Amino acid sequence: MMNNLNLAKDEDHFTALHEEAVTAAITSFKTSCLSLNSSIIDPLLEELNNSMDTTFNDELLDVFDLKLMEREIGTTSAIADARKLYREEMEKHYKNAEFMRPKDLEELHKSMSTLAIDKAKEKAPISEIQLADLEAALLETFDVYREQNDMNVPVDPAIGIDLGTTYSCVGVYLNGQVQGKNTLPSYVSYKDNGSVSAVGIPAKETSYDNAENTVFDAKRIIGRSFDDPVLQNDMKYWPFTVVEEKQVPKIEIGSKKLFPEQVSAEILKEIKTAAEKYLNCSVENAVITVPAYFNDGQRQATIDAGELAGLKVLNVLSEPVAATVAYKLQHTDDSQRHVLTFDLGGGTFDCAIIKISKGKIETLAVDGDAHLGGEDFDQNLMKYCALQFQVDHGIDLMDGKDSTTSDKTRVDVRKRLKRLQLECERRKIALASCRSVDVAVDGIWNEAGVSTDLKVNVTREQFELMNSALFERTITIVDRCLKSAGLSKWSIEDIVLVGGSTRIPKVQELLSDYFEGRALNHTINPDEAVAYGAAVQAAAWKTCTGVDGFQ
Repeated sequence: MMNNLNLAKDEDHFTALHEEAVTAAITSFKTSCLSLNSSIIDPLLEELNNSMDTTFNDELLDVFDLKLMEREIGTTSAIADARKLYREEMEKHYKNAEFMRPKDLEELHKSMSTLAIDKAKEKAPISEIQLADLEAALLETFDVYREQNDMNVPVDPAIGIDLGTTYSCVGVYLNGQVQGKNTLPSYVSYKDNGSVSAVGIPAKETSYDNAENTVFDAKRIIGRSFDDPVLQNDMKYWPFTVVEEKQVPKIEIGSKKLFPEQVSAEILKEIKTAAEKYLNCSVENAVITVPAYFNDGQRQATIDAGELAGLKVLNVLSEPVAATVAYKLQHTDDSQRHVLTFDLGGGTFDCAIIKISKGKIETLAVDGDAHLGGEDFDQNLMKYCALQFQVDHGIDLMDGKDSTTSDKTRVDVRKRLKRLQLECERRKIALASCRSVDVAVDGIWNEAGVSTDLKVNVTREQFELMNSALFERTITIVDRCLKSAGLSKWSIEDIVLVGGSTRIPKVQELLSDYFEGRALNHTINPDEAVAYGAAVQAAAWKTCTGVDGFQ
């Protein structure tokens, strides 16, 4: 019977082998005792039968159960090792290849599958059902490699663009990875005649010298009516002029009035030029991301901006979905997974709950605030510094911004406010790693030839306090989004951070506390994550690899 411990497949089989052994033993005993009287042999046979049954039930079954458990553990370990070996070997042969012919890739899969399965069989017994499950798992992993390989097929490049409120970013998927990630400020500077003088970094760096003709925040204007209270409040702090035309807000530059999408088109042109310089070829195709809450009109305006820039917009992709793609969470081995994207950028906050199932991405709920981001933190810091300056010098830095009696006064005020805003943005970024900073602007006030400097010390604690209501608002929106999706916080497997403002320590602390200490995923540069995902989808879209459900 001890030999049968290793032969038996399961308990029923082991019991059958026991019964065969008992029958053989009794038959042998009867043969050797033919000369004895049945009155003598029958009690002996009954005792022998009972003894073998007792030994089997009290000892051998327990030993077999332990053997079976060890065998199952060994099989599970062998299958896991086989899947790991397959991934490692496929990666080793595949990662340096720009593109493999489908036939070559299939052959590589077959040879690596055979290798992995043979190794598993050497380590432990594997049933037919387990073998079929292992083969299916290896084939599912192969589908991921096949998708990546298809995306490396030589075609005209398609770029991914994150058209942001304060910063925009572009990337392209080449040779199995996203390359050429380039970020520029969403600023456009115009001449008095309405022609463009600078876009991106130079436009932002000289914005206080040409404040009334330098446009930013175009994304905050798109889709709003002129009398929208949020827009009206923003206009108090913008150095450029927004005017009404049939209830539509337009930016006034000299004698010209521009739609917001015309401004966005100039940013997209600069992005297109940068991509073409990097790739050394022309670029026509792009995937552009938009906030999840954008309506059809806002999405169409984004497409219009792309077309004005000379781009064919393959798709407008939801920013949370783009971030999910960037982290490759759609390739998880789990049958179903829930992801929360926390996207806090320069101008907007966007929260989304994503469900991933077998590579498909479905947005369960979205929420957010079109007016909650880094610029609002800057504005609060500006107000704080302006108030301190007024206390120290009795001067209101914002007085005269909307004056209609003197164009010169209005322009001068807007210039100094723009200088203060840029300084506040720099100091805000520094507070992510410093405990305190000095907000300093030389000669911010000039009166009768006398120049007055601004210098205000701000601690991280003060910055957190002045923005505490805004920080807490993001958590309220997260909670609301979860309820809308019908999920608890414990249903979320991944928490992905997107947007430069997620670098603020207090924001990370509040979010982690809400999820009771859960780890936050920010391994990709939060400024680049959305463009990264857009670039991946642009390549997939261009090569028709079937990226179903990406909206």
